[in-house]
Amino acid sequence: MGDVGRAFRPIAPRTMPPDGGAGGQPPLGNSGGGPSEDGRMKRASTACKECQKRRTRCTGPPKCSECDTHDRECTFDEQADRRRKANARRTQEELASLSEFTEQLLSVIRYSNNATTQHVVNVIRSSTSREEIQSVLISILAQNPELAQQALGQPAPPPHPQQHPSAVPPHHVPSDLDPHSLGPYFDPR
Repeated sequence: MGDVGRAFRPIAPRTMPPDGGAGGQPPLGNSGGGPSEDGRMKRASTACKECQKRRTRCTGPPKCSECDTHDRECTFDEQADRRRKANARRTQEELASLSEFTEQLLSVIRYSNNATTQHVVNVIRSSTSREEIQSVLISILAQNPELAQQALGQPAPPPHPQQHPSAVPPHHVPSDLDPHSLGPYFDPR
């Protein structure tokens, strides 16, 4: 512990040589390709794959100084940078597509008959992709334009006379109704 009083040299940023670093090589310890005209380090928006793997500073396309110095393949993946406008636009389009898919699914479930709804449920349960499910929904909506109108917020057609809400009291259950005929979704317990 006798080295406690020993003076260390001050830590400071590397300075450029008086000739402006015109030796063809960047100063040691500066893997960022040297400072730009305003004196700041030039950095790429996204590092190349090699610099990401090695966790080194990357100067950007077309070929960064690290890859150039060590003769490595310098490739940039613009899609990996989630800060870019193109990626934000793609995410927004995906969200709009999912929102449209959800609206189509809800309208078919809400406004179609039980057989159509059961068909959609069976398609979903058959582990098909979202695109296949959406194509089934689009074909159902194309065959039944009234479903598409109801999905767009159009008023529903008037109910059939036998289904009029005032015709059956809300708490009245027909005596001839068999709970087992309602399918697996009704548990009479």
